[in-house]
Amino acid sequence: MRDLLAMLARELAQRFGPDAADHGRERLMLDAHAMVSAASMVGFAALADTCRSVEAACRAADDVTPLLGPLQAQATATIAEIEALRAI
Repeated sequence: MRDLLAMLARELAQRFGPDAADHGRERLMLDAHAMVSAASMVGFAALADTCRSVEAACRAADDVTPLLGPLQAQATATIAEIEALRAI
């Protein structure tokens, strides 16, 4: 489980880091879709919900800009929670 959590933290930092807005709509949609499953699998429901919203906005060609801040904040909070869990 520790390895899975470490992998998730790395993926979140890579996919939703500071330059996430530069990745383009298609990549953002695919990244969000991938993280819905991964986050759900290990119990990070809030992150999964946020990713689901981003994915839906991308698919609908809606403006995702207002969702990027909350997405990055949720990713950062999840990474911090993973670090705390791994420290136990």
